[in-house]
This record gives sequence, C-alpha cells and structure tokens, in this order.
Amino acid sequence: MKILLIGVGGFLGAISRYLVSEGAVRFFGDKLPFGTFIVNVTGSFILGALLVLSLEKEVVGENMRFLLAVGFLGAFTTFSTFSVE
Repeated sequence: MKILLIGVGGFLGAISRYLVSEGAVRFFGDKLPFGTFIVNVTGSFILGALLVLSLEKEVVGENMRFLLAVGFLGAFTTFSTFSVE
C-alpha cells in the first residue's frame, strides 16, 4: 500500500512541478529559473508544515505522509527532501 501511495503522490507531484515551472516561464519569462525557485520554496515550506502536523501534532496519518511528503513533495521538489535529510 505504501508503494502505491508514493507512486500516486509522485505522479501528481511531477505533473505539478511541470505545470508550476511552465506557468512561471509564461509569467516571468525564461531569463532566470523562477519556476525552480517557486517549486523549491513552496515545496520546502509545505514539507516542513506537513512533517510538523504528522510527527509532532499527529494530525496527519502515516498513509497521508507517504502520499504527500514522500510521493508528492519528493517528486515536486527534490530540494525539500534534501533539506529534511
């Protein structure tokens, strides 16, 4: 079950990363990598909040942590995963 959750989250995270990056290029242009910056900052912030809610407050369950933190955010931004490690 964990593998399936991570896979689904990873699929959605990868698609989201592409869409955010494309949107940033359309909005800001392609002179600087604003898409990567936006993805890394938002992904890191969301991962931090999610881990606090999951591990400290116990509001988010283990399955949601695998889906969102490992799968979605792991594919959305590798920087956020690197920051946690």
